[in-house]
Amino acid sequence: FLDFIEVSRNLFSMQLNATDDGQKSVAFGVSEVASLLDSKFVTCDSLEDDMERLKKERNEALKEMSKLKEKLSESVNLQKQLTEELQIVKQEAKAAVEETRALRSRIHLAEAAQRQARGMEMDYEEVIHLLEAEIVELKAQLTDHSGQNKDNIQDLRKRVTVLDCQLRKSESARKTFEVATEKLLQFVEVVHEILLDNSTSSTVLSDRRTTLSTKALLARLGRIGPTVTTALAAEARDLAKSVRAILEVDCLPYGWEEAYTADGIKYFINHVTQTTSWIHPVTSALSLLCSEDDDDGIRELPGSKS
Repeated sequence: FLDFIEVSRNLFSMQLNATDDGQKSVAFGVSEVASLLDSKFVTCDSLEDDMERLKKERNEALKEMSKLKEKLSESVNLQKQLTEELQIVKQEAKAAVEETRALRSRIHLAEAAQRQARGMEMDYEEVIHLLEAEIVELKAQLTDHSGQNKDNIQDLRKRVTVLDCQLRKSESARKTFEVATEKLLQFVEVVHEILLDNSTSSTVLSDRRTTLSTKALLARLGRIGPTVTTALAAEARDLAKSVRAILEVDCLPYGWEEAYTADGIKYFINHVTQTTSWIHPVTSALSLLCSEDDDDGIRELPGSKS
């Protein structure tokens, strides 16, 4: 519309300034104005259509922008959630690595204890062989010196009896250490299998040589996530208690032996002094230190064996 006004002004100024054209210029100006008006009306209609189209496009763009904002908000929330989950997974992985290191250190300690137990077992076997050889030698001496006086023979018999008692005690101790070593070995094998499962993300154990007690232990421990480490720690404590209970049995002093009557009552034999006692020798010695008057703890049993 402003363009139309500007063109009209130009035309009117041209008509006022032109003096020699007369009626021709006026006719030309009127026809020109009419054509311009027609073109302007057409242009206004197209502009209105364009305006409507632009408004629609703007509204659609606003709607699309709103949708994009919602998607962006959802994406930001999802990113935050994934970041938190990633942090939790990292913490769990770090805890799992620390637990694995702790279990490996326990395995090393168990292997060291196993080697020490095997060394002690070999020492006991050597002592047993030496005692057996000494018993054979003493028996041979007893046979060779059968013609000597009765006191020497009685002394030799006492020594043989005492050594025989010590031999039985050594064999019992060797069996005890065998049981303890077997328990430790089974525990080490189970821990090794579980560590292999954790490292390979597999829940199937290899069907290699294992005892029934090892399979029962695996069934007790289970295989689900972090509970494995807790179950292993509890099983290690129980194993330590049981092994300690086996190894910490009070040993009888030299020359003493544990025996039972026909009624199943336990008593103790001293092969050195040829006496018997209903009370454990260590307990009896402690009671004698506490009270000198209480001296009837040791008495002769009827039918005691030499």
